[in-house]
Amino acid sequence: MPLLPYTTVAAIRAATGMNDATTIPDSYIAGKIVSATSVINGKIGDAYTLPLASVPGIIAQAASEITIALLYMDQYGEETKDSDKGWKKKLDLWLNDNETASSPLGLLIQIQKLKTKLYEDTTGAELARSTLRNPAFYPNAASSDPETPNSTAPTLTMGRKF
Repeated sequence: MPLLPYTTVAAIRAATGMNDATTIPDSYIAGKIVSATSVINGKIGDAYTLPLASVPGIIAQAASEITIALLYMDQYGEETKDSDKGWKKKLDLWLNDNETASSPLGLLIQIQKLKTKLYEDTTGAELARSTLRNPAFYPNAASSDPETPNSTAPTLTMGRKF
């Protein structure tokens, strides 16, 4: 399944002012977008079915912020950490994992825990949730009885007595 990016090279160029395609090629920015998309998918993939049916605005914003932080880290270096292009400030904000929506990572953690839900921007319907968290069976009275055929639970047997 191909990785679908949550932002575009054009959006990143517009947000950063990195318009010189000779010095900073599209392929370089696209690589940072792929990295940001991977981070997002890694956080929300167990809560929502991937690829997302549509890209909600909050995911596109998080992807842009993460991509920009990665670009600034590479392009401007540590010596600009206190300037408006300072990657350290953006990266520190991105790495703030205290589950507040003020940081992209905090927002992704809220989505992962389903404290913040993802909705389609046009219809308002919640995006499809992942089934990774759903149990394969629900135990019942027959689950603990090894003599019951067709129990709902997998049975663990060992060939030895301890």
